Amino acid sequence: MTTATSVRGGNKDYPDETMIQSQVLTLNGLLQCCSLHLTTPDGVPVATFFDELMEKLKNISGNEGKTGDDVNVALTDFACRQIGIDKVRDLMPISNTASSVSPANQMALNVDDEQRLEKLRFLLSHTKVDVDDLDAIRSAVEKRKTFHKEPYKTIYSLAEQAFINCYWTREWESYYDFLKEIKESQNRPNKSLSEVLDKAELHGQLNELQKVVERLKAALMWTHSGKSYKEMMEVCTKLKEKLDTSGWKGKFSAAWAKLKRSSDEKETPLVKCINWAREQERNIVGFFEDSHKDLPETNSKDYFMSFVFRLPNNKIHQPSKSDEKSMVPQFRKALHYLDRNKQVPFTVSEMKEFHEVFSKTREGIFNDETILRDQAKLKNEYVESYADHHFLRWIDSYKKIALIQEKISTQWESCSTDSDKASQQAKVMRRKNILLNRYAALTTFFLSPQKCHEEWRSLQELKVDELDQQLRTRVSNTFGNRIQQMIGDVEAALNQIKEGDNVQSDGIAEDGGGETLCTETKRCLSIVDTLLTSSNCLLVKKELSSTISTILSDVELLFEYLVELDDTNAERITPYLEKWRTSLATMEETGNLLKLSADVRRGVANVLDIANWSTTSDDRLLETLNRRTKQNRENMTNALQRQKTFIELLTRERLMDDVLSVVNASVFYLGEGEDLNPSSLCCHKNHNLPLLIQKQVDIWNECAPAEFHSNGKDALAFLDALLSSTSEKLLKARASLASELLVHHIDTPETVDVLERWTKRINEFVVTFGTNMDSDEEMASRVIELQASLIAHFHVFQTRNLSLFAETNKLHAKINSKIVTEQLTVLARVLGKSKTESNCLLTHINAI
Repeated sequence: MTTATSVRGGNKDYPDETMIQSQVLTLNGLLQCCSLHLTTPDGVPVATFFDELMEKLKNISGNEGKTGDDVNVALTDFACRQIGIDKVRDLMPISNTASSVSPANQMALNVDDEQRLEKLRFLLSHTKVDVDDLDAIRSAVEKRKTFHKEPYKTIYSLAEQAFINCYWTREWESYYDFLKEIKESQNRPNKSLSEVLDKAELHGQLNELQKVVERLKAALMWTHSGKSYKEMMEVCTKLKEKLDTSGWKGKFSAAWAKLKRSSDEKETPLVKCINWAREQERNIVGFFEDSHKDLPETNSKDYFMSFVFRLPNNKIHQPSKSDEKSMVPQFRKALHYLDRNKQVPFTVSEMKEFHEVFSKTREGIFNDETILRDQAKLKNEYVESYADHHFLRWIDSYKKIALIQEKISTQWESCSTDSDKASQQAKVMRRKNILLNRYAALTTFFLSPQKCHEEWRSLQELKVDELDQQLRTRVSNTFGNRIQQMIGDVEAALNQIKEGDNVQSDGIAEDGGGETLCTETKRCLSIVDTLLTSSNCLLVKKELSSTISTILSDVELLFEYLVELDDTNAERITPYLEKWRTSLATMEETGNLLKLSADVRRGVANVLDIANWSTTSDDRLLETLNRRTKQNRENMTNALQRQKTFIELLTRERLMDDVLSVVNASVFYLGEGEDLNPSSLCCHKNHNLPLLIQKQVDIWNECAPAEFHSNGKDALAFLDALLSSTSEKLLKARASLASELLVHHIDTPETVDVLERWTKRINEFVVTFGTNMDSDEEMASRVIELQASLIAHFHVFQTRNLSLFAETNKLHAKINSKIVTEQLTVLARVLGKSKTESNCLLTHINAI
């Protein structure tokens, strides 16, 4: 019995039981389809359906040489006749390309069109449709302005899947069978040395053939190949003919004899086949002018950039016809390169070259329609993949850094084992690991991903015995000023608290001799000493509690980043630790410790731990440093992903009149991302990422119409700008961006007035879109997300206010109850819609 295949893809000589069962299911579906939708008045009655079907099948079975595939073809013909059409393509509704018809109206189908598309979906899914029909269907869908939306999106997908299942896969099965046959023939024992050499040469040719043919296959399936399904099949047929004439259908020895070069033959048939396949690939994907014809590696960035740099020179004069002819394959190759290399890094100067190529000043330079079409595709591909090129390469830098760090650590460990005494090996290795991990934490915190990668790459080039000193020198030179700035900021914040609440501190005593603590370490110890031993410092007013918590968090960071602590004798720090623990014990006895907020108590514990671990080289310090490095990378990755999403929203959905302006503005304001690091983004302090919002506002103001410009560069001002206008322009973008701000960048306000203002504007926003909400599921989804994010803030506001009941008097409770009632009233206005909409909103709230 033959291998089971689908009813659409049967390619064996005899249909097996599984195929027959599949065909029975198809017939049952066909009967239901015909019974529901008889298209013509004189259509075949359902009562005679099986009589005619049996007659059709008898005619097939009576002819010798008929296969299961012939049955599938017969079923398709029979289905078309029962439905009342001659060709499957006849079921496509007549395309309405009138420019006066709105996209929403174009999607409105009458009953007849809906029935036709239902039958078309059935035939594409269950029968073997002729390849000419598949081409006609695909072409008809592509001509529609709304082909990327339902229901034609499904029709397009089904036609493509039908081609793959019924034709494409079958064609390539024979090719893979051919390769399997030849490889099996290579396994027979060798009789002589010459045969060993012959088989080695054969193996090399077969490997090259496989690579070239796989590239040809990918080229044919490329979205922009320009090949119809029928043309793709013709290339496959010619490939099989080339392989058949190469002599590989006979035995191994006979085949190889035919491949042996003769005196008057420069190439073997197999090499000719390889060259033919390579030429076909070049014809489809194009080639750069300066690339070698026989080299497969023409995807390199050097060739691509050389092409881009040459293009601006053509604006000096009108290209001749011969010049334009030579540009056609180069534009194709450039398009193929961008399409196949999504994460290739481009510098700012390189991207500016792209913008020059795509700028409006270059319109009219070329006259060739093919060039104009491919140039437009190239621009679209670049714009749509810009976010990938610009952000994913930065995110990917962290993976490369982790590999470099692991390699350096391994080399360092080997060096320590060879040079140090056994009793000291563990201690020395621990110190080196701490130093290396401190450096990792510092670089990921203060440097952008790209700059961080450059630092680690240069570190990799140093000799192992130089690493220790080089790391310390780099920390001092690169991060010394930044660490001092952090300490200065913490001291300034602490001084404000000391001045406002009459806090007194004895400070850190001067060293009496011997080992001297470095300045940065003494300043950090003094800060902690003031916090933990000075009277009233931790017991400041409750509104200053968050400031104390932030100070403790910054001090914890500083202790992690102070490399000098690795050289500090633990005995120099121990007295301070004992003094601080005694002070905290006293606070616990008096009950003052419980008066501190949970954040402050946790911050104090973390600072004591990290100070102790830093001077004792405890293994927990390594865990802390690794966790900090991981957190820095995650913070930066999340920030870049948000920025990437922002750019994609404005480019891929064509929300701006000039989409290239978004890319131009992004390149201008982001540059090489030098200031994009966790330190400047303040990732360690809050989730609002003010610098990221500033850059988004700059890009938005550069590209969006003036009526939507934000007057401020903070998240609240940006939100007001997005929601304040009643214009119908950029509705989707504004809804998505507003939702993003509410979820990720804006804290819940203290008063209900702000929430009410947001609610009023969001409701006006919904009214502006009006009845189009029903016909645009995507827009409806975005509005629901926006409403859900608003309600999430209401929930936080309500919870926070209700918590005051237990802490305040009855009068305050009445006031608070009034606020909550007002809040719930506003919330009811948002939910005062249908039950379905309310459920959707509540679902989104739970997700948030």
